[in-house]
Amino acid sequence: MAAEDLGKGGCEIMWTIPFISAACYLIGGQWWKPARWFMGIPIASIALINGYPWYCMLAIPAYWIATSAFPYGEKSWLNFLGEYGKYAVVGFVLGLCSFCCCPFIFACFQSILSALFFTALHYLDEKDLLKNPWQELLRGFLGTVVYFIA
Repeated sequence: MAAEDLGKGGCEIMWTIPFISAACYLIGGQWWKPARWFMGIPIASIALINGYPWYCMLAIPAYWIATSAFPYGEKSWLNFLGEYGKYAVVGFVLGLCSFCCCPFIFACFQSILSALFFTALHYLDEKDLLKNPWQELLRGFLGTVVYFIA
């Protein structure tokens, strides 16, 4: 079976990516930081299994850069943007990573959605309505939710 045919049968499993990403993001935020950095590995693997082109391997460095170079903590280099600006940028960059494995329109949609999700989650955290580990879990999930429709 050719790689082009893999995604056309019954093995379309891109919908699992948000769940795997949520787990990696949670583990990376709570216990073992590298788990967040490596979330591109299962994303690239699942995309390749589903017959997406080889350039899905770009998901590995893209998600590593997004989760390591764009921190949202107290020592973040993005602090000059203010609290909400920082979270919007971090969410946007995480959503931007979906360009590796999704059609252009879905990736644009995910980038905007992720910026909104991250900002909303920060607001909920500020108001003590939602705390960790739920924050981490939802950031990982909502940052890759576009894979449900990819």
